Amino acid sequence: MKMQSICGLALAALVLFGCPGEQTQPEEEASLAFTTQPSNTPAGSPLTVSVTVRDAQGNALSDSSAAVTLGLAANPAGGELLGTTTVNATQGVATFSLHIDKVGTGYALSASASGLNGATSETFEILPPQVAGTRTLHYVTDTGEVARPSDLSSAQVGAYVAEEDGGFTYYAGTGTDAGTFSIPGVPLQSYYLRFGNDYVLTSEREPDLSTYQQGRPDVQRGDAGTLVHTTLTGMRPWQNDHSGNSDDLQMYSSNAGAWFIQLHFYDTNGGLNSPAIPDPGDTTFDQLTDYGRLAGNGFPPKLVDAAKGDTAVFTQLSTHDAGVVDDAGVSMGFTYQSVARVFITSSLTVRDGQTSNVYGVLSSVPQDQSYAVDWKVDEGTPGSFGSYRTAVNPHALLNYNSFYLDVIPTAAHGSYASTPDLVSYVSSGGQPDHSFQFVYGNPFPASYAKFLGAETLFFVPYTFSKPEGGTAQTTVNGRIVTRELVSGPRVEPLVPGVSPVREPQLDGASAWLDQSIHPTPLVSWTPPAVGTPTHYEVRFTELVYNPATGRLSRGSGVGRVLTGGTRVQVPPGLLRSGKHYFMSITAHQQPGHSVQSAPYLLQWPHYYAEALSGLLTVP
Repeated sequence: MKMQSICGLALAALVLFGCPGEQTQPEEEASLAFTTQPSNTPAGSPLTVSVTVRDAQGNALSDSSAAVTLGLAANPAGGELLGTTTVNATQGVATFSLHIDKVGTGYALSASASGLNGATSETFEILPPQVAGTRTLHYVTDTGEVARPSDLSSAQVGAYVAEEDGGFTYYAGTGTDAGTFSIPGVPLQSYYLRFGNDYVLTSEREPDLSTYQQGRPDVQRGDAGTLVHTTLTGMRPWQNDHSGNSDDLQMYSSNAGAWFIQLHFYDTNGGLNSPAIPDPGDTTFDQLTDYGRLAGNGFPPKLVDAAKGDTAVFTQLSTHDAGVVDDAGVSMGFTYQSVARVFITSSLTVRDGQTSNVYGVLSSVPQDQSYAVDWKVDEGTPGSFGSYRTAVNPHALLNYNSFYLDVIPTAAHGSYASTPDLVSYVSSGGQPDHSFQFVYGNPFPASYAKFLGAETLFFVPYTFSKPEGGTAQTTVNGRIVTRELVSGPRVEPLVPGVSPVREPQLDGASAWLDQSIHPTPLVSWTPPAVGTPTHYEVRFTELVYNPATGRLSRGSGVGRVLTGGTRVQVPPGLLRSGKHYFMSITAHQQPGHSVQSAPYLLQWPHYYAEALSGLLTVP
C-alpha cells in the first residue's frame, strides 16, 4: 500500500501531525482582508473601515464570527487609535468606527484574529480636526414625510473654545445650500457650537441639527390684508360670559401645519372685547378673520390650499363645569372646554392678500370619551406643581394652572408641532388639588396619538430704577410643564416630572439677586430635587426701558446655551454692554434625547421647569 493512500485514510494522528515527507499548505488557511479601506479623515472624526474573513480562494466566509482586532501598523505621529478596537464579525464582516487623535501622514491599520492570517491597510492621512455637521428639515404631511436639506449658505455657524484664562477662541465655519456645514481647526475637546443665536456645549464632531415640523415644505404665509369670511351654522348654543369662561372655535390643517385657537377674537374689528364675539345662545358663527391679527398674536399665518391636498377642521369646544369646589363644597366656578361640534372641508383655499370664504355646518361629535386625572397643584402639597413656586424664583407668584388633552398626527418625533385641543382647562389664581373627569369627543383620525399637557405658570416681578428717578415694573412668566402620551387610564397622580434647578449662580453670586454682570459670566447650578434632566437650557432675554413712556417691558430673546452639564461660560456676542436682561435656566427631561449630537430632535415624555434670575445689567 502506498504512503499517500494511507494518509488519505485520515487517521487522527496522521492528520494531526502530517504524513512523513509531506508539506503543510499555508495557502489553505483563512485570512483577513480590508474590504473598506481607511480614508483621509480629520482628527477625532469617525474612521470607518470593514474587514472581511476570507477562505484561501478569496471568498468571504459568511458563517464566521471571528473576533477581529485593529491596531496601528504605521504610526508616524504617535497617535492613539480610540474607540472599540475588537469587533466580532457578522456574516464574516467586522465593521469599525474609530478615530485617531493626532494629525499625520502615512498611518496604516493592522487587522488580526486568532488562527487567521492578518492584513495591513493602505496608508492614509489624519487631517487637521474639524466639526462637520448637517441640518435637514423633515416636513410631516398627510401623505408622508418630506426631507429637505436646509440652506446654510448664509447661516451663522462657528465654534467657541473656552481657554484656561477664561477667554475664548473662535473658529469660523461655513455652510452650504445642501444642508452641510464645516468648522475647521476645532480642537478635540468640548466647544460651544454656535448656530444663529443658539450655543450648544458639545464634543460631537458630526452634530445633527435636524428638526421635524408639521406641514408641507411649500406652504405659504398670509400677510396683512389676508381675510377669511367664515360662516358656520349648527353651533351648540354659544356660552360666553365675557369674563374668560367662553366656548372656543379652533381651526386645524395638518397638511398645511396651521392651527388657530379662539378664532372669535381675531376678526377685523379686533380686540378681546370685539362686538363680533358670538353672544350667548348664538348657533351661527359669522366673522371676517384677519390673518394679520392672528400673526400678531403669535400664530404662524399659514395658508390652506385645497389644490395641495389640504383639509381644514373647524371644532367648537363647549364649556363645562370642572367640578372644583371649595372646603364648603361650593363650586369655585372653574370650567373646561371640550370638542362638541366639528366641520371638515377639503375645498378651502386661503389666498394671500385676498378675502376667502368658507361656509359649513357644524355636526355633533359623540361625547363618548373621558379622561380622569388626579392633579396636584396646591402649594401646600409636597411635590405638587404649586409647591415649587419659590424654586422658580423667591419672588414668584402663582398666575394660573392649565391642562390640555391634544392629538398629534404622529408620536414618532416628540412634541414637534402645534396641535388641536380635545380638552382645554385654565384656572387663574389658586386651585386646590382635585380629581377631574373630563368628557369630550374626538373627530380626528384614530391613527393620531393623544397626549396630555399640564402647566403651572408663575409670574416674577422685575423693578427697574429709572435714570430720571422712580421705578418701572414688569412681570415675566416662568413655567413648570408636563407632556406625556396618553394610552389608557391614568393611575398615578399628575405631578411634575422635573422641578426647577437649585442654587443658580452667576460668577459665584446668587442669580436671584439683581446685579451687574460682565458679558461672559460663568453660570452654574445644582440639579433639581425631582427628576433626572437630559439637558439644560440657559436663555437670556432683554428687558427694555422706554424713557418716552417710562415703562419697562420684556424684549426679545437674545440667545441661549444648551448643555448636558450644570455649568456654562456664556460665550462672547450674546450679552451686550448697557443692556438689561433676565436669565432663565430650564431643566429638560426627555428620555432618549441627546443634546450633544442632535439637540433639536425631541422625545416623549417631555418634562421641563424654569428658574428665573433677578434683573441683570451689563455695564
